[in-house]
Amino acid sequence: MATTTPNIGLTKPVGTEFVNLGIINENYDKIDEAIGNLETEIENIDVNGMLKTIQYTASNITVNEGMPAVVNARDFGISDVEGYTPIAPAFFTSGSYGVFVTWLSATATDERTTMSLRNVTNAPITCSPQITILYVKSSFFAQNT
Repeated sequence: MATTTPNIGLTKPVGTEFVNLGIINENYDKIDEAIGNLETEIENIDVNGMLKTIQYTASNITVNEGMPAVVNARDFGISDVEGYTPIAPAFFTSGSYGVFVTWLSATATDERTTMSLRNVTNAPITCSPQITILYVKSSFFAQNT
């Protein structure tokens, strides 16, 4: 006997049942309606003043050839922004030819925010990597839960 999914009630026939195109079409209609409702809900979210980005720069970081350099939140001077919750890094760059970001572990203002830089040249490079953090107003979470 068929079962239904918990969220939008899609019909899930068991493996021994024949496929009924009518049931498949009903499932498609339910999916289409659910997506339409979700799009309407997203359009109705008021995001005015909800988002903010702040760019931070770590100055004079030396990256030696063959060795990755790790830059952390202290190097960037990242701090809390009152009334806002950090979401994620929106953009990061090494800011220098020959130095590439190899990984980024970002929890925004957390001390564990780190960027690893790798030098692909044959000489040490001093650079000033940048990171842009995306913040959302803390009250956004309360009104949209």
